[in-house]
Amino acid sequence: MSLNPIITAVARQAAAMDSPISSVSITSPLVTGTALLSISWAKFDDGQCDIDDMPAGVGVRMMCRAPDSVAPLPPMVDAEGMAIGAAWAHGAWDINRTVIPAGYDGPLPPNVALIADAVREQGYVSWTWRPMLRGPEIRAKQKRPDLTLDKWTLGRDGAPPEVRRPPIVAGRSVLIKLGDDGTRKPAASRRRSWLATDRQRAYLQVLLRKAGEDETLPDDLDKRSASAWIDRLTGTAIPAPAPKPRKRSLRITVNQWRLIDHYLSRLGRGGLPINTMRLMTHDKAQAMLAELQALLVARSKRDAA
Repeated sequence: MSLNPIITAVARQAAAMDSPISSVSITSPLVTGTALLSISWAKFDDGQCDIDDMPAGVGVRMMCRAPDSVAPLPPMVDAEGMAIGAAWAHGAWDINRTVIPAGYDGPLPPNVALIADAVREQGYVSWTWRPMLRGPEIRAKQKRPDLTLDKWTLGRDGAPPEVRRPPIVAGRSVLIKLGDDGTRKPAASRRRSWLATDRQRAYLQVLLRKAGEDETLPDDLDKRSASAWIDRLTGTAIPAPAPKPRKRSLRITVNQWRLIDHYLSRLGRGGLPINTMRLMTHDKAQAMLAELQALLVARSKRDAA
């Protein structure tokens, strides 16, 4: 049995319904609360549908879409990670994530009636995908290739790859892509890493033995890590660059500007033009402050005498 509660719940509902799946949605309050699973079925029931605007005495018998299945999910630490894992296993091309802010007073999807109070108070996030596994036959005939799908089941095995998850922002919808048509560039973390050579491993063990360290090496040691380890032990590692000295601002600072205006006011002079102050350098402003301070000291001595 899968450790992913979403995969388990979808499989249980699909076995009970025995119908193709149109879409799967997970809705969860933004802060805390129960998450709901909602499954839309690609199935129509032959039944009498209620139509309100028909004339009296007139009835219409038509094909009605099967109602959605809604079920609560157990608590999940990483609901989005579980949703991505389930969508990956279901062979979905992408996931549509929608975030609604707290205090939302508009119409809610009927499938979230069980947690309506929580989602209005906290807001909610929903993840929706269209599975290829157990999906309708017409979906299997899509022209868009997906190299990650199993040829027979149209699902996927194993853990999903690392995908970019944009931050959850209220009022924003994003698409999280899972499928690969052959044009996706491999992520740096998934690129092939060459293992260390026998020569590197033997040399490393000799250096570690001389340094009095444990000479046991990890089995998955790659070439780059081995080279960096050797450089550290032999003292040939490139030293870290020294921090660049902080440059002093070349322009006048705000404090200098205020002091100059203050000293000029005390001397009974008008302030300098704005353009002159803006073009003044730090050193020139400092020299002007020293000159004004000297004038103020001289005037104070003169007044005291």
